[in-house]
Amino acid sequence: MNRIALLGIGLLVMLTGCNREGREVYLAAGCDECHGVNLEGTRTGGPPIAGTRKHWDVDGLLLYFANPDSVADADPRLQELRSYYESGMAPLSWADPEGRKALARYVRRW
Repeated sequence: MNRIALLGIGLLVMLTGCNREGREVYLAAGCDECHGVNLEGTRTGGPPIAGTRKHWDVDGLLLYFANPDSVADADPRLQELRSYYESGMAPLSWADPEGRKALARYVRRW
């Protein structure tokens, strides 16, 4: 096997591990209840996760996870989303910092 193929396999394994941890946090935190098991969103819960990368970096997501209401209050795009969905997002204060980072990396992939 050539070096490029091995590098590609190694990168895929690394990304899959990162995504697995983020996915586990996503499910454990109950994010799927509002955003869907496959991140598709639900009309009564929350918007789809697709497009997160366009609007957020990891640090911005970490701030939002900690205090979604104050971040949304200062962002017209989030205010509009909040008016469309029935409830705002609950803070993710229970998750450890590394878990929140893994979640941020996971949702930014979409």
